[in-house]
Amino acid sequence: MCEREESKYEKIKNIVESKLIDRVDKGYVELSEEAFGKAYSSDVARRMFYGAKRVIDAIEEDKKNNIEDEEELAKLEQKEIELKKERIRLTDIRTKLNRTLRASARRENNLEYLKDSINKLNELKPLVVYKSVAKNGNIGVLNFSDFHLGIEVNNYFNKYNQDIAIKRIEELISKTILYCNMNNVTKLHLIVNGDVINGFKHMSLIVNADLSVAESITKSSEIISNMIFELCKNINSVDLHFATGNHAMMNSNKECLERDNFEYLVFDFIKLRTSKCGNLTIHENKYSDDIADIRIGNKLIIATHGNKDNPRTCSEKLLTFLDERPSYIMLGHYHHYEEYDQNNINVKVNGSIVSTDEYAFGKRFNSKPYQILVIHDEDGEEICTYKIKLPVDK
Repeated sequence: MCEREESKYEKIKNIVESKLIDRVDKGYVELSEEAFGKAYSSDVARRMFYGAKRVIDAIEEDKKNNIEDEEELAKLEQKEIELKKERIRLTDIRTKLNRTLRASARRENNLEYLKDSINKLNELKPLVVYKSVAKNGNIGVLNFSDFHLGIEVNNYFNKYNQDIAIKRIEELISKTILYCNMNNVTKLHLIVNGDVINGFKHMSLIVNADLSVAESITKSSEIISNMIFELCKNINSVDLHFATGNHAMMNSNKECLERDNFEYLVFDFIKLRTSKCGNLTIHENKYSDDIADIRIGNKLIIATHGNKDNPRTCSEKLLTFLDERPSYIMLGHYHHYEEYDQNNINVKVNGSIVSTDEYAFGKRFNSKPYQILVIHDEDGEEICTYKIKLPVDK
């Protein structure tokens, strides 16, 4: 073959093999135009591709038979191996990209549905708070984590279902407002710090479910939105932060994307539902969706759910991981209170709303339901910490 013919042959060969071996997404009609200069019908193009593949195989076999130098043959085979590796790598990249695009499209579709539903809900039951005048005072940080709405618990230490969850939230709201008023809190940072719903990532979660995942998403979102509304009515200014947890992941597969998490729908719902609260500020995370950053004076508070962090080592790891030094770290996930001072960093582990569930009971763990409210002065120095105890049904 002359050089021009060789170039055309290689082009046809690459297009045919990419379709029949690598299974690219393009159709036969489009590829036939690229390979043969004309868009044939799907059936004709498909037969042409299989016919061309047989000719290509024969030519390649003939090439190999004509190569007498074993060293040149080895080089050619190595080149083919590298080309196959590259095709596999590109196929993997294409697969991951398509998966990401599908997840993004699903979220956008769900969000459009949510917008219509929430707009109707906002007309029926508006959550309106007018913007407040800025005031100087102390600053509160409420670590709200491990709501686990959707699970039903019935053991010696604890009962939990949707009605009990609402009762505990009402108690949390009233005590938060009380302690904020007692301490002249004019701004409250509310951290929605993961595991808002119980999800179904494990079979045991499905067995103990009180609500479906869809019901858990809508009901938890409305409950938290109403909690924010009540806090906004009673506290001069409220700042809202989100950090994703692990229980709302769509499945337990390690290959599951971080974005495959139902909590994104919860967060989207809350943002839309509370859009008329004039004294509410919603923050975007600087580092990632599972790491919230709160700044008071010159102090940095890092809030993350805790499934990726050990309470006793997180200060050292986050200190080297982040590009700035936190003064405080707030975790959830572990369902019981702990506090450490490490490397001049204060670590606080939150309790839970759900309290002792069947998993904890089986592991011989028992802890009351409570959440942590920390009061800071304007410079970010801690004044006090409240463990807000919530009612227990037995």
